[in-house]
Amino acid sequence: MAIDGSGTAKQIGDMSKGTRFRLYLALCPAAFEQMVAQGGLLPVFCDDVFETFDEYRTRAICWWMERIGKSGQAVYLTHHGNVVELTREVCEVQPMVHEI
Repeated sequence: MAIDGSGTAKQIGDMSKGTRFRLYLALCPAAFEQMVAQGGLLPVFCDDVFETFDEYRTRAICWWMERIGKSGQAVYLTHHGNVVELTREVCEVQPMVHEI
């Protein structure tokens, strides 16, 4: 459940696909940082969650995933070449890209 901008509570099923993806990604960094602070570490996996994002949001999440990579492992699966190019533009350290 989440609270929208007007203060109305919404169940996951009442949210659009894009809103659900953004909610997932809003919770993910908080959970990761909390786990690291407690001494734990797990990789973060995302599977094409940018498909409903604009370029600004995609760049922000690419930056966040690079930040995760400094203390853990971030894995992003995509078939969208533009996401790979945006990641290369945003990240200070070039990501490892594996094409299958």
